[in-house]
Amino acid sequence: MTQLTLNLVQGPVSFNFSPEVAQTLKEKIDELMVDLKGLSNSLT
Repeated sequence: MTQLTLNLVQGPVSFNFSPEVAQTLKEKIDELMVDLKGLSNSLT
């Protein structure tokens, strides 16, 4: 299992993922980051 911990204002929250799901999540987060950088660049 792969663990993801989010540190929120109210305290940390942890999620456990299988390696396959963790890889898919990483790929989707990478895509989101590229999209956000593109949006940021188009606004400046």
